[in-house]
Amino acid sequence: MTDDNRSGAAVDGASTWQAVGKLAAAAALAARLLFAEGAAAQLSEVDLVPGSGDAKITLDAATGLQWLDLPETTNLSVPDILGGAGGWVGNGWSYATAPEICELFAAYAVAVADCGSRQGGLTTGDVLSTFQGFLGVTSDGGPLALRVTSGFYEDRGDPALVGAASVTYSTSFDWSGSLVQDDAALPNATPNAGHRLVRLPEPSGELAQIVGIACVTMLARRARHRRSRQ
Repeated sequence: MTDDNRSGAAVDGASTWQAVGKLAAAAALAARLLFAEGAAAQLSEVDLVPGSGDAKITLDAATGLQWLDLPETTNLSVPDILGGAGGWVGNGWSYATAPEICELFAAYAVAVADCGSRQGGLTTGDVLSTFQGFLGVTSDGGPLALRVTSGFYEDRGDPALVGAASVTYSTSFDWSGSLVQDDAALPNATPNAGHRLVRLPEPSGELAQIVGIACVTMLARRARHRRSRQ
């Protein structure tokens, strides 16, 4: 092989892997669109351990995001989670963003007035029982008779603080409220708050097969093209 051919092969190899990367990214986007396209705004239970019936994951059909039930991550700090406690990070889970949480609250709970600020949302009556039934309750009762679903999120702000997002129903005053606030809490472990972790489901078998065939076909074509230039 001449030096020119070697150089051309190297360029072709680099462009091949760039194309494969783009194809993989497109596949991930397609997977999310497949979940979201035509899906009504609804929540459903998914097993954390397939076939176990544990129902510890909540799937949002509108976005395709899976939300881990909050009681699964109580008594853990943010450094605990990021350090591998529970194995969540290693299994594809990551912290939800404030916009993702605000979108979830607006669709199924109580919309906040200003996402990431101290301006939450408030309405009369119990509009949270179904939502809290899916995501779980992290504290219930106390002097004010509050039923709370609370969780931390990584807001990329002050490294000494984390975001805190909660929905609360007061049985004493019959009101439902929500709050998504950046830089709101110290990242200490507590039994009264979990961590808002999300992930996208794995692509379906058929989609993965299509992507695999496309990759193999593309690589074969590029290999033939390189041989023809030698």
